[in-house]
Amino acid sequence: DYVLTFQAQRGRGGAEPITVKIDGAVVGTHTPAHKAFYPYTTEPFTVTAGNHTVAIVGGTVTGTYVWSLVDAVNIWPAGPASTLPSPWISQDIGTVTPAGSATCSSGTFTLGTGSGNDLCAAYTADAYTYVYQPVSGDCVITARVASLVAGDYIKAEGGVMVRNDLTPSSVFALCGVTTGRGTQFSYRSTTGAANASVAGPNVLAPYWVRLTRSGNTFTAEASSTGAAGSWVAIGTPQTIPMGTTAYVGLPVCNHVGTATTTIDNVSITTPPPAWQCVDIGTVTPTGSGGYTESSGTFTLDTGSGNDLCAAYTADAYTYVYQPVSGGCVITARI
Repeated sequence: DYVLTFQAQRGRGGAEPITVKIDGAVVGTHTPAHKAFYPYTTEPFTVTAGNHTVAIVGGTVTGTYVWSLVDAVNIWPAGPASTLPSPWISQDIGTVTPAGSATCSSGTFTLGTGSGNDLCAAYTADAYTYVYQPVSGDCVITARVASLVAGDYIKAEGGVMVRNDLTPSSVFALCGVTTGRGTQFSYRSTTGAANASVAGPNVLAPYWVRLTRSGNTFTAEASSTGAAGSWVAIGTPQTIPMGTTAYVGLPVCNHVGTATTTIDNVSITTPPPAWQCVDIGTVTPTGSGGYTESSGTFTLDTGSGNDLCAAYTADAYTYVYQPVSGGCVITARI
């Protein structure tokens, strides 16, 4: 069996539904819910050896800025079913034999993988099992590698990762715990280049790891307890070009036989979007940029424009805002 994966985004006015067909048979439907690229995976389907036709068909919804974009289309062998809470997804990156698996119970992730490529060795393409979710912008992923048992007693690894895409040669950053080389900060800074690695504390699981993304700068740290003040930097920050939306999660890799890791205390934190200020319509004198914020108190200045509670057909006022995806509640005191 196989699955087809892609990433898709919608327009700011709405989305066209997407239908995926293999030889004319529908194997998946998807309507993007986000204005950034998010991944989608079809249900498993069976095909025989030979040539086949893949069609990704858009719908007929019309409207201003209503569209869907599809990118990074791939077909992969379908691995065992996973039991992961949304928005977590599992997938083998590259070829792993046997295929990987992933489950989650009470916040503890259990990942299994087969024989592939070590992430702390100088490979130009990866082969491992990955549990991930798409995250836009800066983020910090923290976790404790609670256990790691593997046929590879030196370079099998579990940890935390940020990856640009789901192709085997993608750039990435990884902070992990290995079976025989302690903690490692591994990365590929150019697509298709060999991995590089820097060693940290020479320990075994259980151990805490943390990876921070700030723009295209990545910092790796490790800790015995996860407590504030206990974190030790591994190597120096690395510059790794990535898109706004990256795939953030938990990898397990192994080069001989099979490997199983349990990872708990997983958290992904993102900074809130920056507030921005703009005049909507014409305001005299201008108010754009005329605001201050201190300890959560905003002070806004504006000029002569249009009242928002009156029956105008066009607005003219000063606006301090930040972008938000999906449902939300905003509360304030005037």
